[in-house]
Amino acid sequence: MRVTLALLAYNEEAVIERVVREAAADMARAFAPDTWEVLVINDGSRDNTGAVCDGLAEQVAGVRVYHHNPNRGYVEATLSALREGQGDYICIFDGDGQQTAADIPRFVAQLDKGCDVVFGWKKQRFDHPARLVLSRGLRLMARFFLHSRLHDINAGCRGFRKAHAEQLSIIKHRINFIGPELYTRARLNDLKICEVVVRHFPREGGESSHHWGKIPQEVMQVVQYLNALRGELRAAGKWRRYLP
Repeated sequence: MRVTLALLAYNEEAVIERVVREAAADMARAFAPDTWEVLVINDGSRDNTGAVCDGLAEQVAGVRVYHHNPNRGYVEATLSALREGQGDYICIFDGDGQQTAADIPRFVAQLDKGCDVVFGWKKQRFDHPARLVLSRGLRLMARFFLHSRLHDINAGCRGFRKAHAEQLSIIKHRINFIGPELYTRARLNDLKICEVVVRHFPREGGESSHHWGKIPQEVMQVVQYLNALRGELRAAGKWRRYLP
């Protein structure tokens, strides 16, 4: 198995069938038969997402489903994808249809060149205004606290070498923004970090977890979170340089 595309899904009944079918078709066009899979991590959805995905696993070649019951949150869904993915390369995308599996070859190309962790950069975004504010703020804070030059440290699309899954899975924080900690784990383990531009699409179903009323509380959480990660980098003597 060369490539796993893991789709993280929670209450995505409105879009998940289209997303999975399109993802499988894109993977089949890009890679040889039996060298890829689409793995859906159903994170304890309360709607029919799980049942729809089980049906797709029976109907669509290369698709399988891993269920959480009950919901465990975004971090645990990401860790399940790293653990359960069978490919040498594991690409983890949000399952809300805002990314396209047609961009997977961009991640694979960087991994083939020697990158260990590849972050997607949604250069043109169609997010809710509250999400845009948080994303820009997170990028600036990550630059200050972590010395990151990534344009989109928490985009919902990333690629990894399966060989590094264990090192990257030592996640200490359960905040919704896992990107900065994955970046920190990569830095601490001297992994090569890269970035690729990906396409982004408006949300067609479901609901974002980021709303104006939550921003003050989330900002405080993010500051504490990034400061803790900076402490780890400083303790390891790996904070001063700006990377990648």
